[in-house]
Amino acid sequence: MSTRKEYIEKAKSKLDDLDSELDKLEDQAKEAKGDLEKQRRQEIDKVKEHRRDLKAKIDELQSASDAAWEDLKDGTESAWNSLTDSLKSAKERF
Repeated sequence: MSTRKEYIEKAKSKLDDLDSELDKLEDQAKEAKGDLEKQRRQEIDKVKEHRRDLKAKIDELQSASDAAWEDLKDGTESAWNSLTDSLKSAKERF
């Protein structure tokens, strides 16, 4: 089992990787026109919303007491799963 610090560092690293993928999707959306661009923007907005949720969970972990961080870790895992599912869905539609 990883320590809280290791877990948070790993989560932040994964978030950085995801940001790179999101940048690529945004570049692709810029190339699209009309309704396709609108659809792609909506997909990106969904991913960004999940990203904000995950970032909030990571921030909670950083400030949580030692006793509470394991419980918050489960919520972070759930937020991460939602984010990766959303990103996967967006990639499939692009």
